[in-house]
Amino acid sequence: MSDFFNADFITFNISHLIVFAVLLLAVLAYNRMAEKYEIVIPIGARLIIQLIAIGLIIFDLYAHHQLSSWWMALIVSVVGVGIINAYDFIDGIKRMTGLNNLVILCSLQYVNRHVISFIHPDFIIYAILTCVVFFLAGNIGNLVIAFWTVVLLLKLILGTDDIIWILFLAVYGIDMICTIVRRVYLRQNIFNPHQVRNSHLRVSAIYAAIQLIICIVVIAFRKEIPEIMLFSTLIGLLVVLYVLKLQYDLDNVDKDF
Repeated sequence: MSDFFNADFITFNISHLIVFAVLLLAVLAYNRMAEKYEIVIPIGARLIIQLIAIGLIIFDLYAHHQLSSWWMALIVSVVGVGIINAYDFIDGIKRMTGLNNLVILCSLQYVNRHVISFIHPDFIIYAILTCVVFFLAGNIGNLVIAFWTVVLLLKLILGTDDIIWILFLAVYGIDMICTIVRRVYLRQNIFNPHQVRNSHLRVSAIYAAIQLIICIVVIAFRKEIPEIMLFSTLIGLLVVLYVLKLQYDLDNVDKDF
């Protein structure tokens, strides 16, 4: 695993840099227009975009013979909608998606280059460049990054017949599920975006660091440790961390009063 931190598995050329520059300029221009004209995408439009995205994913998987039955398509639809909404749920924390997904995409590229080739490397490189752009721009582009991540993870999972790769989304998943359970228990609105009291950049860095550790553990030990044990251990540790974070937040609230 010593070469995991070596960037030689991600090589950039001039075309990648041109795409990066164009994306950055386009996003900055959109930000200025959105602020000037107060552009807000309504929930109805978001739902339509999600349905179109899921439909395209299923079509692509059928075209490449990675789906063979309607019940598999149904599972893919449910998982895809869940992941996309998880990304949308974290929308309240600026730069969370960009930084966290950089970790996920770099891990996927490592797997693609050194474990199993499941897609052309450029497809992941362009996703990485997009994440960098959105990180610099702030909390926009969550649906685009979510769609990209769903495609990559599904192709990897279906290509290897191994569900363990879903742990690449463990931090987002556990945070979303635990937060929703807590809000239901407290009778709060579960559809409000995730918010934090501390520095957004600090929280994003902590989330990304934890996800990086999980990705490394999955890649390094997926064949050394039984999958059910690896899965349950990492998920259990994340739940414990969430409870500790919640207790820390409650203690800070008490100090404020």
